Amino acid sequence: MSTRYMQVIRKKEREGFQKIKEIEHQKQCSYPLQDILYTSDFTFTFFSSKGDSGEILLATSKTDPKVQYLVKHAFYDCACNEYIYSKIGNKMGISIAPVQFFWNNDKNPIFASDFLCGITFFDSGKTISYQKLMEEKDEIINWQDYFKMKGLEILFDEGDGIEIIKQKNKIYRIDTTDSFAISHLDIANLVYHFYLGDFTSSEAKENLLKRTFANKTRRNYWKFGMNTFLSYYSVEYLSLFLEPFFLMKKITLKEIQEWNRVVTFFYPNLIGEYFQSYFMNIKKDVEIFLQEMACEFPQLKKYFVTNDTN
Repeated sequence: MSTRYMQVIRKKEREGFQKIKEIEHQKQCSYPLQDILYTSDFTFTFFSSKGDSGEILLATSKTDPKVQYLVKHAFYDCACNEYIYSKIGNKMGISIAPVQFFWNNDKNPIFASDFLCGITFFDSGKTISYQKLMEEKDEIINWQDYFKMKGLEILFDEGDGIEIIKQKNKIYRIDTTDSFAISHLDIANLVYHFYLGDFTSSEAKENLLKRTFANKTRRNYWKFGMNTFLSYYSVEYLSLFLEPFFLMKKITLKEIQEWNRVVTFFYPNLIGEYFQSYFMNIKKDVEIFLQEMACEFPQLKKYFVTNDTN
């Protein structure tokens, strides 16, 4: 497919998403005030085009050059997934690089889409391996987060591994786009339903939401992930690995809805429905999973009944 043809497609998709939000914004009573930055307040330079997220830009504040963000804009799933992952991970007390949305208020043509997220840029951050982490754990105040991040990776259906960096005396998780079982193509498909006139149809909604339902396949994936974890790491770290599962049970519907207010300022409301359904059903699956594992692995039952890291 030619570059020119792709540009035409992306232009039509962008126009479609803008029309969807014009319609949906007419029905909104208020707009989110937090977690939104304005592109007019920043300068943007090329940073990288490696990896699955496409081109990444470096945003630098015009008033404070020390304030910088890595901006993902090429694919539709980057902004919503990175933002939600950061909010829920940090709510659990796990150090995920903070993420905010960018609003292209000055219509800067540099961006490939209107779905822009800014990931806090750690200028001296370096990727850290497990071996290096354990060598330096006396100097890293949150080294236990490494194992919790491994748990989050499995809990949230990630598929391309995890990247962890060390910034001064802390570690942070970055690059969380490939999560929550929703992709660029899933989101792009919504705009085609819009052009076909069936965007609000039950079929369009059901096709997206059906993958969020509680199911045995997801729990089997978690079991596989847990067994893989135990094949690499000592069982003494299992409670840290499982901590996100226990903390997921404490995430409230109100919190999810608050984060979704920001997401749906930019994305179709159906994406907010997706996240709400996804997390509420994960909470159900977690309850079942912990019970199943306690029965299947009686020698490890204490880890599944209560979490002694809380």
